[in-house]
Amino acid sequence: MNGPRRVNPWLAALLSWALATGLVTAVYALWLRSQGQTIEWELVGEAAMIAAPLALFRAWRDRER
Repeated sequence: MNGPRRVNPWLAALLSWALATGLVTAVYALWLRSQGQTIEWELVGEAAMIAAPLALFRAWRDRER
């Protein structure tokens, strides 16, 4: 039996960043739609930029594991 497969930490961080950004965008869009407002895409972009350093830190932390 082979052990667990190692995943590239940078790829894992990119995937987690994309999933987090998508989830936040979806919830934000649903909330705004329920309020009858339009999406402010600048806020979505800012949220993605806020999450980027967290993903980079995760990749840096996991690179030695």
